[in-house]
Amino acid sequence: MNNDFGQVGNEFINLYSKENPIMNINESCYFLFTNNNDYHRPMVAKGIIVDDKFTDGVNKVYYIVIQELLESPKVIQEFFNECMFNLFPYSNDDKNHIKKLTQINRKFDLKANAFKIESFFVRNTEEKILELRKEYISIIRKDILKQLADIDNI
Repeated sequence: MNNDFGQVGNEFINLYSKENPIMNINESCYFLFTNNNDYHRPMVAKGIIVDDKFTDGVNKVYYIVIQELLESPKVIQEFFNECMFNLFPYSNDDKNHIKKLTQINRKFDLKANAFKIESFFVRNTEEKILELRKEYISIIRKDILKQLADIDNI
């Protein structure tokens, strides 16, 4: 497993270091996110952190506005366009972070909405986020296989 995170039960813990620093507002970052139905298919995007907060003294939650989707047109069509996401309307004047269930379409203004992303799913380089996605998918795969085995035992 990676030195950037740990796992305790079903909880993922981000391990901060020089190579995996705490990110700050106005920094560019790379992150994993999913639509509301396809948690098994994390997508990668580049974005700007517009707000953040510590959740428990150690872990941070970032509010990130997408600058660029780093996925193929096929993945964007299947898992992004016309899919439902929990977004947070964003403006410099209003940082109330009220969640809004939103369907993404061609006319949707991504720059006016932030994704709420736990620090575990945020990295400072594209290389690191792609590595994290590969490891995270292996964790998801094991979980899905466990769930299928459970169903088979009914």
